[in-house]
Amino acid sequence: MTSSKRVMKKEWRDTGIPFYRAREIVSIKENRPLKDPIFIDEKTYADKLKVSGKPEVNDILLTGVGTLGVPYIVPKDKKFYFKDGNIIWLKNFAQINASYISYYVQSPYMIKKINNGRGTTVATLTIVRSNNLLVPLPPLLEQSRNIYTTIRQTSDFAEV
Repeated sequence: MTSSKRVMKKEWRDTGIPFYRAREIVSIKENRPLKDPIFIDEKTYADKLKVSGKPEVNDILLTGVGTLGVPYIVPKDKKFYFKDGNIIWLKNFAQINASYISYYVQSPYMIKKINNGRGTTVATLTIVRSNNLLVPLPPLLEQSRNIYTTIRQTSDFAEV
């Protein structure tokens, strides 16, 4: 788990490479149009990628402010950058099905865990808190076989 490198407000543009904050991730997840989208220029984008790298296909971005724990699976050939501290970057590994993780973090059990540590004013999910959220990882074949059943069973088991 990691995040991006800081993009200063003075680097925001009206056109260019899309720059996602938590609100854009939520809108994309809910298939809603982006309200007042922000962009960065090619040079800023290239400079940030040199330092932080770039989200790859099936990496997951997880909202860490506002509506907590909304997952976004990075699609193929999508050029964008995202706000540090607002979005947690889960880099995909060979034995993890991104859809399994996405569904799991949206399970009632995990939503309860994510929201359990909410502050009284602004909801936040930090990298430190995220690292303390345990996600059971059955074998890859089982993750892929029936994601809904796996999540339900795992969530029910975790409640016992």
